[in-house]
Amino acid sequence: AYMYFTYVKVDGEVKRKLPYLLKNDKTLIRLDLLKRKDTQCMLLVDNKYELPIEINDAILDLNECSLTQEWVEKFVNDELSDDDLDPSILIREIERYIRKFYYAESDCIYKVLALYIYMTYFYELFGQVPYLYLNGQKGSGKTVLDDVIKLFSFNAKMALDITEAALFRILSIEGGVLIMDEREDLTAKNSRTTESGMAAVLKGGYVRSGYIYRANIDKGTADRYTVYGPKVISNINGMDDVIEDRCITITSYPLKLTRETKLEDPKYYAEEKMAEVKAVTSRCALSALKWFKTLHD
Repeated sequence: AYMYFTYVKVDGEVKRKLPYLLKNDKTLIRLDLLKRKDTQCMLLVDNKYELPIEINDAILDLNECSLTQEWVEKFVNDELSDDDLDPSILIREIERYIRKFYYAESDCIYKVLALYIYMTYFYELFGQVPYLYLNGQKGSGKTVLDDVIKLFSFNAKMALDITEAALFRILSIEGGVLIMDEREDLTAKNSRTTESGMAAVLKGGYVRSGYIYRANIDKGTADRYTVYGPKVISNINGMDDVIEDRCITITSYPLKLTRETKLEDPKYYAEEKMAEVKAVTSRCALSALKWFKTLHD
């Protein structure tokens, strides 16, 4: 198994961001050194797994990449304990963070959300993966929950508005979790739902075999894009029935205020406590490297 991270190399006063893979046997593979000798040559990692394109630069923003260089070095240098990568410990830790930020009427919702977030680090093992659908009225906490999922799930990106071309690149090249906040254009009552490129992505992107084809005029070919992966959709007005069938639905309700009620703002963690967040996400990524074969078998 391999996990992507960005290595920051310092040469004097110059810092460079380099694309790397960490292998479960603790080998490091520098991706920008893998080049085609000619147009027919395949790009192979370990002479076995094909890269779809040449990777010349870091492909993820440092804040979007779940695995950090600091934790890669701890993993490679055998500085982590079994507890650091224990799935049950990590899932409980994620659940505690969700409780800091989000109000749920049912206690089991916190556990479902924590399990889903941890699952996103393993989704490449599965033939199918469900989406999360967050439904609720304005002020019920949907956007807060989107922010929490973005903090802790695998290489997550928040897409308030996105073109088809950008969407295909993100899902095919970068992977990870796509979060779509306030998507009111996907309701069953919206006639454009069945015609939109986004709807096609959502209807087919829950299975590994779901592909989107687009003509490449310059090459005279049809390019194939994978749209598979975990996605989070939130809105007020409901969802197209076919898309909702692919979802785990979480209904949010306004917070019932009491004297004991005190929720934190996840945006504060994104700005001031990112190192604390990355300690969790990096350990989840390394946990996936450690336990992927057990889950696969």
